[in-house]
Amino acid sequence: MKTFLLLLLCSASCSVAALPQTFQFAAVAPTSDGSNIISLGTFLLSGESLGYIIRYDSPGFATIRGPEPGGANAPTVLVLEGGNCAADGGCGWGGEAILSSDQVTNLKAGLLYLEINGQFSGRLNLVCLSEFRGQNSLEIPVLLDGDNPTNRLPRIVRWGRGSVGLTENKLSYELRLPSNYGPYTAYLVKPGVRWMQQIVANLGFLSCDSAKIVMADAEGLETLPACVARGSLCLDDVWIPQLLDGSLAIRVTASPHWGLGATLVPPDSDSDGVPDFRDQCLGTIPNTPVNADGCSIEQLCPCDGPWRSHGEFVNRLRAVANQFRKDGLITESQKRAIVNRGSASNCGKFHR
Repeated sequence: MKTFLLLLLCSASCSVAALPQTFQFAAVAPTSDGSNIISLGTFLLSGESLGYIIRYDSPGFATIRGPEPGGANAPTVLVLEGGNCAADGGCGWGGEAILSSDQVTNLKAGLLYLEINGQFSGRLNLVCLSEFRGQNSLEIPVLLDGDNPTNRLPRIVRWGRGSVGLTENKLSYELRLPSNYGPYTAYLVKPGVRWMQQIVANLGFLSCDSAKIVMADAEGLETLPACVARGSLCLDDVWIPQLLDGSLAIRVTASPHWGLGATLVPPDSDSDGVPDFRDQCLGTIPNTPVNADGCSIEQLCPCDGPWRSHGEFVNRLRAVANQFRKDGLITESQKRAIVNRGSASNCGKFHR
C-alpha cells in the first residue's frame, strides 16, 4: 500500500464544541509537498455528525481507519458511501455518519487515516485556523517527572523535557523521552484527583524520531539515549484560556506501567505573576506590585521618561498610584509614600 500525507485545514469554526467544526480535505500527497494532489473535498463535523464530500479521479471505495497507523490491520471507523462518477468524469463520495465520542476525539487529534481503493492511505493532520487568529502565540517549556522505573530512591525522577507551542488554535509538542521505555501514550489533561476522567485531548502513541537520538547532560533518566516525539492537534477555544492560565498538563504513560507528566505553565521570566505572553513590562524588579499587564508603578512612571515638567511626572505618578490603590495592589500608606517620594525627586525637572 502506498502511504501519503493527508493535510486538513480547520476553519474559523474550530472552536467551542457546540459549534460546527469544518475540516477541509486539501491534499493527499507522497510528501508534505501539496503540489501532488490526488483528491479534494470537505469534511463537516457538527457535534458527532460527520458530513463529507470527496472528489477522486476514478471510481472505487474509501474508508476512514484508525487510530493505529494506516494499513489493513487498522480498525475501520467508517466506510464512505458513494463512489459515483459524474458526466464530466469526476468521481467521489458524499454522505453523513455519526461518530462515537472517541472517534471524534481521535479525528481532532489527527489519529485517523483515509484510505482510497486500498492503495492510498493519508493521515488526517490538522492545520487549525482560528477566529482568534494572531491573538495566541507562545511556547511553554516542559519538564517531565515521573515514577522511578529502577525501583530505587528517589521515587520521582526526571524523565525528559521538551516544549509545547500554541499558535492560534494549533497546539504542537516536542518531547524528548528515554527510547528504551517506549512505546509512549500521551494525553493533554486537566489535573485533578482522578485526572483520567479529565482528558482534554488524546495525543495518541508518540512516534519517536530515530534520527534524533541524543545523550542528555542532565539528571535522572535524561542521561539515557532518548527519542524525540513530535505532533500537533487543533485545540478547542474552550480549553485555550485554561492552557494560558497554567491549568492543563501533559500526562504520559510508558511501557509497561510507568507514569510521568508535566504541568504546562506559561513562562514568567520576571516572576511577577503575569506570564510573558501577556506581560507588557518585562524585567520587573522582584517583589514589586504589578497590574494585570505586568507593569509596576516605576515602569509606568519612569523617572527618565519624556516628561515636559516635574509637575507632569507627579500628576501621572499620583494617577497611577491611585489606580493601584483602587485595585488593592498597594495600601493607602504605601500610595502616600510613593507620591511623596516622587514629589521630592528631580524627575522631569531637567527636560529640554
